[in-house]
Amino acid sequence: MVRLLHPGSSGLHRKSQDLLVLRVDATSGIGMGHVMRCMALASAWVASGGEAVFLGTIESEALRDRVMRSGFGYHAVGEGLAATLEVLGSVADRPCWVTVDGYHFATTFHEGLERSGYRVLSLHDGPTLPTLNVSAVLAQDLDQVREEDSRLVLAGPAYRLLRPEFTGLKRDDPPSRPGSNVLLTFGGADTKNVTTSVLDSLAGVMRPKDHVTVLVGPLNQHVKRVRAALENLPCSYKVLTNVTDMVALYKDADLAISAAGGTAWEMAASGLPAVLLAVSENQQPTAAALDRSGAAISFKAREPGQELGVLVERLLADRKTLEGMSGNGPKLCDGRGDDGAVGGQAGVAGLSH
Repeated sequence: MVRLLHPGSSGLHRKSQDLLVLRVDATSGIGMGHVMRCMALASAWVASGGEAVFLGTIESEALRDRVMRSGFGYHAVGEGLAATLEVLGSVADRPCWVTVDGYHFATTFHEGLERSGYRVLSLHDGPTLPTLNVSAVLAQDLDQVREEDSRLVLAGPAYRLLRPEFTGLKRDDPPSRPGSNVLLTFGGADTKNVTTSVLDSLAGVMRPKDHVTVLVGPLNQHVKRVRAALENLPCSYKVLTNVTDMVALYKDADLAISAAGGTAWEMAASGLPAVLLAVSENQQPTAAALDRSGAAISFKAREPGQELGVLVERLLADRKTLEGMSGNGPKLCDGRGDDGAVGGQAGVAGLSH
């Protein structure tokens, strides 16, 4: 029976030379979220004495530089299992851990790595557990850890992968000012250009004393349309790209409007109230979980439109509700999930010796 390790468990110690390989991509078609959460896992792995190397296609030069500045290796890898195995053979011994994160990786890809002698940790989003013959699955959207005969399953918000700067944050009161600061962020690519639609919704409800901060990711192909929509706002605004200090932005905002990806969990850990739009089906569990917890509001309409503007206007006028949302987020997500996942991987590694 596989031994299950919960967050905080010391697990089995790994040797300092143990290597974690992260097979993950960041492109204009899939965004940057998978790489960002893998960086959280890699940071915890390195902090515990290991080494981490990223394999994949990262189109953004700024993101590639960030990965390497964080102390991780990076090797460009083309599509397909054969290309990955070729590079793996040059950088990693077997059996080492290989994390696979991305919806475009088929079952055959995960299991092909496992059959080749690597220990595979598959990152999975969604309310159902995948059928994969691999060493471990990290399923952050499931409710609880599950015990199985052939693999380790780490599940639930306790294993949510967040970067180290979001661990144990205490949110201060936003700065005193005449208006409100609303933060908009829809990922590194925003392939559906949701940012522009949201800005159109805000044009009729923001006041001259308010401010809007818009994050535009380095893979966003809609910058001109975003800037045109900003011109219609009656308030001040700024556009930021390649932001590295997200904590400071979260502390300065009164409310966020965001996709329901990994950023939504960062906001919850930071105590930033948010209106979440699930821009893809796999984001719906996050939107629902944070809505149930009271840390955020899941906006369920198909298009932002006037309804979103009315909701934002109501929230900005209701400080009591915003304060309640701010207090609920850290109760659900304390930013320590990456340590729990590393502990779980150490447990699986120890079983093979």
